[in-house]
Amino acid sequence: MFRPRQIVLATLIIVPLLLYIVLGAYALWETGWLALIGWLLPLSWALTWVIAKLWPSSRSRRSAAPRPIEIPEYWTPRDAAALKIVREHQQRVGEVTVQNLTNPHYYLDAATVLATDLGRHYHPDQSEPLNGLTIPEVAAATRLAIDDMEEWLLETVPGNQIVTIGQWRLLAGAPRWINHARNAGWAASVLINPLNLVRYATSQLALTPITQELQGEMLATLFQRFLRQIGFYLIEMNSGRLRGGAAEYRRTFGNLVSLQSKLTAEGGGAEQLQVADITIALLGQVKAGKSSLVNALLTNQQAQTDVLPQTREVQRFQLSLPDVDQHLTLLDTPGYAEAGASRPQQQQIQLAVNAADLVLLVLAAHSPAREADRLLLKQLSDAQKSQPGLKPPKVIAVLTHIDLLSPQREWAPPYDWEHPQSPKEESIHGAIEYVQELFGDQLAAIVPVSMRPTDEQPYGITETLIPTLIDHVGSGQAAALVKAYYQRLGSDRIRKLLGQLSQSGTSLLTWWIEERLLPQLSGFVPPPKEPVNE
Repeated sequence: MFRPRQIVLATLIIVPLLLYIVLGAYALWETGWLALIGWLLPLSWALTWVIAKLWPSSRSRRSAAPRPIEIPEYWTPRDAAALKIVREHQQRVGEVTVQNLTNPHYYLDAATVLATDLGRHYHPDQSEPLNGLTIPEVAAATRLAIDDMEEWLLETVPGNQIVTIGQWRLLAGAPRWINHARNAGWAASVLINPLNLVRYATSQLALTPITQELQGEMLATLFQRFLRQIGFYLIEMNSGRLRGGAAEYRRTFGNLVSLQSKLTAEGGGAEQLQVADITIALLGQVKAGKSSLVNALLTNQQAQTDVLPQTREVQRFQLSLPDVDQHLTLLDTPGYAEAGASRPQQQQIQLAVNAADLVLLVLAAHSPAREADRLLLKQLSDAQKSQPGLKPPKVIAVLTHIDLLSPQREWAPPYDWEHPQSPKEESIHGAIEYVQELFGDQLAAIVPVSMRPTDEQPYGITETLIPTLIDHVGSGQAAALVKAYYQRLGSDRIRKLLGQLSQSGTSLLTWWIEERLLPQLSGFVPPPKEPVNE
């Protein structure tokens, strides 16, 4: 079973260890410490048993919430909700027996159940949720998961390149061999010294249950990790991001995927899809300060470039931010009244938001009228639900006209609204809390600013708003990345179909020539049939 080379290598590893054990035991016997130290193990085992009884066992804690999975920046709310299903499956590990955790078929069954549950989440209207998937998506998910497993085996499993399948099967019975060898050793030691019977009983009562418990905990950990990895790729598969195949997925999202394994594309490191523009849409009521905010952001920069296609009023500007290499496009949308946006305004705003990767919602701090803003965000949220595969842009609220808050005549910035001390700081802090209470998680950040005409320099733009925009550029890039990825897959659909038809026809013709025509032209004659005895 084992080759001579492997026997030599194993001998060089094991013999020195055995030599250390023998020499150490002899030295302890010579000094008279062997008998005393011989009781150290059973005493330690007894202490282990006491602690295990007083301390809740890890087996009872297997159902505790697993470690949170870091959500990639480009994931959508639907993907984040699917992650909860994966976590629920991970938590059920406390109900699984050790026998199941050592059965490879159980892992396959668990992956199938998880795939079905995730399929129902993404395709609730289909009786068979997996029927909506394409073959390339399933193949890509399988390939990515297998590649991760291969990398894990190569990097972490000792001797993976020299141990064969047959040897692994042989090693599966190693625990039985170890138990037999250990029992034989105990029997010999009892014959030499009957007091060793007490040590043997202590080890059986204390050490064996604890060892089995630790073994179960280790297997539970591996099973949870398995569900984590397979669940990640099942989410990617159901989201539609694997439609272009594993290689295309890695080239696009490789640098953004947060996993223990490193995703590398063929021919080198993963190349993230370059996004030319990050688009920022500016929304707000009439007289909320949108025009002043545009002027403040575009100080000493390029002015208006053109109008957004398919609209008459959405103006486009080129924006640059410090230390940001991407081109930024600012879309200034028409302001809407306190009663809400009209239908034409809604259509133009929706077109701007569809093109946007970040949204700036401009709110007048001194005006409590927020119903139109709340209604607009709800309409945008409802519209985004029709495209669950796209990442919705994060919304940053810009609270303008903070100089008009009480006391109005006071204006001596800077103000520390996070730790308010003065009446003005208290007013700014209260205005921010009011907006946060109204909109909650719909807002990624709230930035108070002032753009008084009499001030030489607007307050809050360079101090807070621009750093906040820079902090959210990554989220905007992720939203633009997913959008560009789907557009690229959709734009080449007809061309790819024609190419596949051409390639399949060419392949079939080539195979027919090689397998059928050429043998006949080269004089290949089939062997004669055996004569039939009449």
